[in-house]
Amino acid sequence: MTMTTIISILIFVLIVSTIYMGIKIVPQSKEYIVERFGKYEKTLPAGLSLIVPYIERVAHKISILERQLKEFKISVITKDNVEVMLESTVFFRVTDASRSVYRIADVESAIDTAATSIVRS
Repeated sequence: MTMTTIISILIFVLIVSTIYMGIKIVPQSKEYIVERFGKYEKTLPAGLSLIVPYIERVAHKISILERQLKEFKISVITKDNVEVMLESTVFFRVTDASRSVYRIADVESAIDTAATSIVRS
């Protein structure tokens, strides 16, 4: 093999890998968060999407399916001073993927805490 053949093969492989890195196929039940140089750029919805290779990257893959937290039991006191044990479960779905990644550290823990305080009040 000559040197020009080897260089041609390397350039071809680089072009094919760049195209492969730029095409993203997002499954129906997910959304991808894209960062450009470590900063939020956009959210890719389900389907075929294009990103700029080497500059942008898929940082997070968020499931937008409905999820269920573990059942929790709490004791509450009614207006007439009777203690009641409640069993409750929470179903939730992420509607804004970027906010669920960048605005809160642990989504499930935050929803559990919010649900418990709402049920108590």
